[in-house]
Amino acid sequence: MTITIAQLPPEIQRHILSYTYSPQPPALLADIRHFFTTKAAAHTYYYHRYIVYWREPEPEDKYWFMSDVYAFAHSPKIRKTAHTPFAVRLANRDLQGRINVLWGWLTPYQREIFLIFLGNNHIRDSP
Repeated sequence: MTITIAQLPPEIQRHILSYTYSPQPPALLADIRHFFTTKAAAHTYYYHRYIVYWREPEPEDKYWFMSDVYAFAHSPKIRKTAHTPFAVRLANRDLQGRINVLWGWLTPYQREIFLIFLGNNHIRDSP
């Protein structure tokens, strides 16, 4: 017999749920929002550049994105010593998972620098 939380009396539900609720720090929540908005902006850039403009087959845009983020994250000014243990995690992930791990390694400031880099290259490489 399985009992769900909804079947328990309200007093017990509140007692159980009080252990599960833990507000996250505002900096972490801001980083999570930044992660998704900047990743979406970068994906849009790579999609338009490689799929629309250069007419490459999908998912070529994602491979270029992953490659550029990897190179950016391992550049001398960006490199973090904590990256080394996470390199093993990349091997066991699909393409989108690899992008998420690489993008997550960057701080919000580093992600902004990467997007500025994309914008500058886009202007320079436009026909």
